[in-house]
Amino acid sequence: MSVGAREEVAREAMDLRVDIIAISRMTYQLAAQPEKAADFRAEAEKRSTEMLARLPKIEAAADETELKQLQAIRTTLETYFGEIRAMVGIAEANPQDVAAIKAGLDKALDAQKTVTSTVKVYSTYSGEELAAARADALQSSSVARYRRLRCCRLHRRWRRRQLAGRPSRHFHSGSRSDCRDEPPCRRQSR
Repeated sequence: MSVGAREEVAREAMDLRVDIIAISRMTYQLAAQPEKAADFRAEAEKRSTEMLARLPKIEAAADETELKQLQAIRTTLETYFGEIRAMVGIAEANPQDVAAIKAGLDKALDAQKTVTSTVKVYSTYSGEELAAARADALQSSSVARYRRLRCCRLHRRWRRRQLAGRPSRHFHSGSRSDCRDEPPCRRQSR
């Protein structure tokens, strides 16, 4: 998989973490304004749909370890969304029951901590994999650059000899040649 594709997946995972923070903030707002529970329900459903829709995009580029981690994330997210729905239900049924709403908030926050720690495991692993992929890409680009520079140097030397009217003598393909027809860099690529 290319580094660019891995970075795209890393952005999706970062957006997932941002969504977790946003939905956590919503639970606090619901506890402060339980009379707006219907609005919070619609927003929570929208966020949960978006968050779960990110997982297949991330899974498409995942290795076996990441797939297991993403399955754990999916499970904890569904539990978390269940706690939020229960909290919204409590707020809709009895907006004056502050103790019940606070208990629902506590359960939602516990579920959010579990989600956050599960996502952190995935983020740490995938971050290390991305760093390794970047290092490999940098190494291979350095080797390619060296080969290109060497090719250009051989080509210039061949061209100078050509212009000076001196044939460049090299052995290649088991026979002696004066190399007038093609530069050494072209012959090496065969």
